[in-house]
Amino acid sequence: MSRPVDETHEQHPQPRAPAVEAAPLPGLLALNALIAVGYCALVAANLQLRDASGITPMWAPIGLALFVLLRFGNRALPGVLIGVIAGTALAKLPLPMALLHATGQLLAPWLGARLLRHLISEPAHLLERTDGAFKLLAVAYAVAIVSAMATTAGMALAHGPPAARWLDTGASVWLGDALGVIVSMLPLLAWTSDRSPIQPPRRLIEQALVILTLLGMLAATFFGVTLLAEPILQLYASLPLVIWIALRFPPRVGWTVFLVASLTALAGTTHGTSLLNGHAMGVQILVLHGLITLTAATALFIGAAMFEKQGARRALRERESHFRALTLLSADWHWELDADLRYHRLPDQLTGVHFGDTALDGCAPWEIAGEEALTLPWGLLRQTLERHDAFRDFLSRRRDGSRWRYLASSGEPVFDAHGVFSGYRGVSRDITAEMQAREAL
Repeated sequence: MSRPVDETHEQHPQPRAPAVEAAPLPGLLALNALIAVGYCALVAANLQLRDASGITPMWAPIGLALFVLLRFGNRALPGVLIGVIAGTALAKLPLPMALLHATGQLLAPWLGARLLRHLISEPAHLLERTDGAFKLLAVAYAVAIVSAMATTAGMALAHGPPAARWLDTGASVWLGDALGVIVSMLPLLAWTSDRSPIQPPRRLIEQALVILTLLGMLAATFFGVTLLAEPILQLYASLPLVIWIALRFPPRVGWTVFLVASLTALAGTTHGTSLLNGHAMGVQILVLHGLITLTAATALFIGAAMFEKQGARRALRERESHFRALTLLSADWHWELDADLRYHRLPDQLTGVHFGDTALDGCAPWEIAGEEALTLPWGLLRQTLERHDAFRDFLSRRRDGSRWRYLASSGEPVFDAHGVFSGYRGVSRDITAEMQAREAL
């Protein structure tokens, strides 16, 4: 991305972010001071990535600004403003370019934060939902248009590139700003919203081995060590490890590795030590941008899909637990018949209370010794089941010493994802007390 710039206070539109709870003044001052220092540190680091033409392939400070404005609202605006002004001084930009570039660097993240606040309910959803991941990538490239237009206009006023190269320059700035949002914002989101459990020691060893292997391969590729005959194959050989990290590791680990790997690749490319150095710098930067963005998008969508899958499993377990609790409270028992209409997974409560020691698993309802059908004959119930029809309150009874025990059973057919019949699922309720009360009347 092009070099950073700052703007004056008058040139920045007055933001109208959603209202946030007022913070104590000392805490607010400390927050903004930390933001300004962090912004300047990123400016200094990014200036080290400039190539011979003075263009930086990534501008990370815009990502930090977008993150803090999204998380803290307008409370973080003074820190961002101070950081932009100080960043302009560090970059030593001509005044016209500095003013316009600073305007873009302040306006773009403010607009991006406002847009994301409208699109999502909380920042964590950018990593935890597939639609949130898509929104983050879309906003990153959208807000980069604003900053790129401002920077390119500043370059034109400062008599930078000729008019014939304005479009190429603007595209380079746009891609660099978008890449800066992606590379810097994703680790920040992960470290502030990761809800992963503590990892066991065995998983930590796995993480260390995979991460060291990945970073070693990237360092070799971008600092001139040949491992494979084709440099591009050596580069893409790291993608399986990226997918491994996205599937197996917590977000804060994965996105921190992504940050380190991206900086390694960018540093090696801009300093001319990459194995791809035989191509023009513009081509190298374009290929690298595509690779980093593809890696980020792949890991982002895999991670979000995994989180959604885990959430669906948790919700299913909660519903099952709720159902079991309700059936126990109502003295009901859940049972299942397989596709051959035979009991399986029969609960101990049902067999112990109603059938004693009788072995029921593998038996059809009409094969249980001593069980009498009351609502309709067993043959008619069997026909109902073979038609795969639901049934309600089918009454049966059996002797328990000197008295009868009664059950009321209801069930419905179950079909798999392809519509194939796989059995019945239902509940049985002990209504002995009700039947005895009726007989006593």
